[in-house]
Amino acid sequence: MSSRVVIVDTFAGDMGLEERALAQVQASVAMLSHCADEQEMMSQLVDADALIVDLGTVTRAMLDVARRCKVVVELGVGVDNIDVGTATEKGIYVANVPDYCVEEVADHTVAMALALVRNLVILDRRVRQGNWSAQNLGPVYRISRQTYGLLGLGRIAKCVARKTRALGFDVIAADPFAHPDDAASSGVKLVSLDSLMEESDVLSLHVPLNSETYHLFDTRAFRRMRQNAYLVNVSRGGIVETDGLVAALRAGTIAGAGLDVFEDEPLNPSHPLCQFDNVILSPHMAYYSESSKTELRERAVREVVRVLSGLEPSSCVNCEGVNKVRNRSLRSEDERDSDEIRRI
Repeated sequence: MSSRVVIVDTFAGDMGLEERALAQVQASVAMLSHCADEQEMMSQLVDADALIVDLGTVTRAMLDVARRCKVVVELGVGVDNIDVGTATEKGIYVANVPDYCVEEVADHTVAMALALVRNLVILDRRVRQGNWSAQNLGPVYRISRQTYGLLGLGRIAKCVARKTRALGFDVIAADPFAHPDDAASSGVKLVSLDSLMEESDVLSLHVPLNSETYHLFDTRAFRRMRQNAYLVNVSRGGIVETDGLVAALRAGTIAGAGLDVFEDEPLNPSHPLCQFDNVILSPHMAYYSESSKTELRERAVREVVRVLSGLEPSSCVNCEGVNKVRNRSLRSEDERDSDEIRRI
């Protein structure tokens, strides 16, 4: 019997790449729009052997009906949109593509930082309005006298560090899991979270969203930051408390922000964040380039092919838990078979 793979929220209109890859394991493809509601997704998952999802949410209710599902693959890095705990309980692998867009996200981060520091968006708007003046622009500081702060020191943050150091920034980072020698080899000084907030002229976020990072940047955090500081978030919207950020921008507590991610997406055009000249917004697209788009699709479908071929995913976030569940299930089946043999 052929397998069935459901793909949700993908940005690709042509599924040729996925169809060719899945033909290796005699799997067909079903495409769902990002507008699909939970009930529609549940109806499609009843006989699905695998799910590839981009921005959609995978809930316990969906996994309850997906009795044939062997793997859920996130089209990206973060898996906070997937109920990983329930998937693990049900013996369903959860995989992601953790490093397909390192250069793109780093470039987007630095581009936002430079545009903020140099007030490029404000200047562009002035020229378009016939205003050929830098008066009342606010202070603009030389980059070589500024400090760039990184929350997190993973792959993307290290890439940002390399690029910002080349521009002349001093670079610091807060990451409790980073080794000092590793930081030093990247030209980065490790500091505490409070020091990061207090010393950074530009501060970008490069950590996953979890219980420890949720609303980490709230009103208290903004008060610790410099008044001339800019915040750049290309990680997850929930790391920043939106109301606190809006309040800080209104009060002038910080100088501005560059945001590619938001607590609620898509951002409503009437949202207060859209009213600030010193805020740069992009639609959760820091990952994007022609190269990264193709690589992401190839690697995501490759994970499905591996699992449908009887292998573990290459990038699995819950393999240990799933294998324990599957081993328990096998032991239970062996015990049932032994009981049947004894009865015979």
